[in-house]
Amino acid sequence: MQGQPCRHNSSNMKFHHYHSFLLCLTLLTMAACAPQLKMGSSAPETGQARAATTPAEATQHPRFRPFSDGNYWVMLDPLPYHIDSTGQHGVVPAGLVTNFASIPSVAQCIYKPYGNHGRPAVVHDYLYWTQPGTRLEADAAFYELMKKYGVHPVKRNIMYTVTRWFAARNWTRSTEQRRRGMRWVIPEEEIEHIPGNISWFDYREEMLRKNPAKKAE
Repeated sequence: MQGQPCRHNSSNMKFHHYHSFLLCLTLLTMAACAPQLKMGSSAPETGQARAATTPAEATQHPRFRPFSDGNYWVMLDPLPYHIDSTGQHGVVPAGLVTNFASIPSVAQCIYKPYGNHGRPAVVHDYLYWTQPGTRLEADAAFYELMKKYGVHPVKRNIMYTVTRWFAARNWTRSTEQRRRGMRWVIPEEEIEHIPGNISWFDYREEMLRKNPAKKAE
C-alpha cells in the first residue's frame, strides 16, 4: 500500500497522532483477545534479481532488496497470484517497489509491515497501482490472499478493515501518479544498477528525470 511524504499543518498533525493512538489502542485490545495470534515478523528474503517474468518461472517465495530508507523494497522475483473466488490471476513483475503493509509506526510493536501477510500486501500494492478493477475488488483480493496464506482471522480482519477505512487516498494517488508518468515498477534490467545509498523516492525522481516521457508502468 504505497504512499508519499506530504506536509501537515499543526491541526492535521494533532489529528494524525490522535488517530494513530486510537488505532494502536484498537489493535492492542483486539490482539489481547487472541493470545495465540502469530505475528509473522520474519524479514523478507534478500538476494540478486532473477530474469523471470512468466507464470511458469514465477515463485511463491520472491526475494527483496531494500532501498536506503529501509521502508521500501524492490521485488527481485516475479510473484504469481490467483484469486479463487473470482478466477482473477496474474503475475506481479519483478521490479515492483513495495512497503508491504502500511502499518503505522505506533502499531508496529504488534504487527510488522512484513510477515505472512507480506505477499498478499505485495499483490495488493500491485492491484492498487495497475487498477485492473475496482478498489473494493483489490481489497477483497487482499483479504482472500491473507486467508490463503494462513493469516490469523483476527489479524486479517483488522488489516482488511483498516485498509477499507483509510486506503482510499492511496488508490487516488496511484491514478494521479500514473498520469504524471511516475512509476512503481523498475525495469528488470535496471534493478542490479540501483545504488545502495539511495532512497526510493530519490531514485524514482531520478528515473523520471532520465525518462520524462516514458509511460508509467
